[in-house]
Amino acid sequence: MKTFTIVTPDNIEIEYRLAGVGSRLSAAFIDVCIQLAACVAVICAILFGIMQYRFSNTESFNYNHPVFALALVLVFAIIYGYCPVCELSMGGQTPGKRLFKLRAIKTNGQALSLAQALVRGVLRYSIDMLGVGAVMIFFTSKRLGDMAASTIVVAQSSEVQVSSLGPIQKEPVAMQRLSLDEDETRLLKEFFDRREHFLDRGKGLEQNLAAYFGEKFDCPPNIFSIANLYELLRINS
Repeated sequence: MKTFTIVTPDNIEIEYRLAGVGSRLSAAFIDVCIQLAACVAVICAILFGIMQYRFSNTESFNYNHPVFALALVLVFAIIYGYCPVCELSMGGQTPGKRLFKLRAIKTNGQALSLAQALVRGVLRYSIDMLGVGAVMIFFTSKRLGDMAASTIVVAQSSEVQVSSLGPIQKEPVAMQRLSLDEDETRLLKEFFDRREHFLDRGKGLEQNLAAYFGEKFDCPPNIFSIANLYELLRINS
C-alpha cells in the first residue's frame, strides 16, 4: 500500500493512501461506459431526427445540415468535459471514482481547481488513454495528467466510521465563552475539510485536537468530542 504525506501550514502531517492501478482502471472503465452511453444516446437522437425529417418531407435531407456539427460538439463535450465537470461538482470524484471510493485532490490536500481538472481531463483522453497512464500509475501511482496538474488520487478508507455530529454534551465551560485565535480556527477548518481523506478518517488528529483544546480550556480531553470541535469552529467562524 503506497501512501503520500503532506505537511499543512500548521505543521500537521496528513497521510493519504494512494489509489492503486486496479481501482483506478476500474473506476475509469465505469466512467468510459457512462460516456459511451451518453454518446450513443446523442447519435441515436440525431439519427432519429433525420429519419423523422425524411419521412415527413419530400425534400432530400442536406447532410451538411448544422445538426451534424451540433452532434460533433456534443460528443466532444461529453468526452472531454465529463471528468472536469464531475470532479469539480463532486469534490474530486466521478461516478466511477465514487463507486470505488477514490478522490482526486491537489498534492497539498486541497480541492481541485478548474485549471487542474481541465488538464487532467484533456490528458486522460489523449496520451493517458494510449496505455501510458496505466503504466505510470503502476510504477509511480500517478498518470501523466496527475503530474501535469500536480494532483493525486487517494483511496478513502471505510474501515473507520466518522463520529456523528450529535448534540453537544453538557460541559463545565460554556462553549460561547471559548475563543480561538486565527491559527486555531484555520486548523479546525482544515481538519473538517479534509478528515474524510485521512488514512484513519482523522481519528488520530481528532484525539490530538481534543487534548490540545482540553489543556487550553482546562477541561478533560473527552469533553471535546468531534461535535464540540465542530461547534467551537462554528462559533468562531
